[in-house]
Amino acid sequence: MKKGKKITRAMLRRRNRRFYTIYIAVVAVVLLGFFIGSQYLLGELREFENTRNIHTANRFFQLFENGDYETLYNYETGYRDADASQYAALAREMTQGAQMELVARAETGAYYVTLDGKKFAELNLSVIPGQTSPKGYSLWDLESVHILSLPMSTFRVRAREDYTVFCDGAPLTDDQKVESGLRLPIADHLPSSVHAPTECVYEVSRLSGEPVFTCTDHKGRPVTLTDENGVWTAGMNFDEIDDETRSYVGKTAKCLALYTSDDKDFLEMSKYLLKDSDAYKSIRALETGWFTLHTSYRFENVSVTNAAYYADGDILACDVNLTFIIVARKNNQDKSYPMAYTFYYQKSGGKWLLYDMMSIDIEP
Repeated sequence: MKKGKKITRAMLRRRNRRFYTIYIAVVAVVLLGFFIGSQYLLGELREFENTRNIHTANRFFQLFENGDYETLYNYETGYRDADASQYAALAREMTQGAQMELVARAETGAYYVTLDGKKFAELNLSVIPGQTSPKGYSLWDLESVHILSLPMSTFRVRAREDYTVFCDGAPLTDDQKVESGLRLPIADHLPSSVHAPTECVYEVSRLSGEPVFTCTDHKGRPVTLTDENGVWTAGMNFDEIDDETRSYVGKTAKCLALYTSDDKDFLEMSKYLLKDSDAYKSIRALETGWFTLHTSYRFENVSVTNAAYYADGDILACDVNLTFIIVARKNNQDKSYPMAYTFYYQKSGGKWLLYDMMSIDIEP
């Protein structure tokens, strides 16, 4: 049997030295790795913290605290009618002596600036496109500011929805409408198949000064605006009608007068009427023959005004005025009957036929 090698004290010391050398080396490597890792992690955390949007928000919040509203005006989304000095003066007046605070909103990068606990302004940040920190974190910048409560003056304009209203030369948009689809009186006299024009109300706010409003109609013609109880209201542009149509409208009114005085029968009157229309029925039901008995008649002051076409020119509305003068049989004296109507015609078979009408009150 082979004898084992004798382990001496010197051999044990050498083994122990190797063990501790390896142990210390391993511990050193672990500690070095931990140190390097912690430094890297601390760098990541430091850069993450430094790129948080709250720091950008605080930087711009200092502009509020310092009253530098001239700079903030460059980011303001409203009040573009005022210059930076007017904006800054009003903002400083509102914030004088008040306690300011920056409060985060629910949206990322969105904050409120409060005055004595009440919302004063919105501050919105956004990520800078294409820019990151050395470690790849997003960088932020101020996108917009809006002070919520600067004192504003409000102006309103009422016009047809197919008209274009301009404010200081710029057309108003649907976003500036506060009312729409407002019914016009003409809607009561148009066939149900015809789209009736409607009106809308625009609202414009101004920090200072009064805006200049202008208007054009659906054909690009200027429209007059008048101030009616604080609302600028667009008038209506009327259409030109040719002499033939004007004469025809006058003949309709004359025939109606003669039918009423029993100088024409309904057969003659019906040539101007759309069969079974409201005008047809109401004229047929008219009580006639109540005029003074007369030997002759004539017409004076016949005028056709306020003409407007609808339905691509197939509907015509216009006012007609005339004076019907009869010579009384009893005393051979003239007796005058002023008449005024709004006539509504529909084109049928190439001819204008009256389908609705309305009497116009004549002041004595």
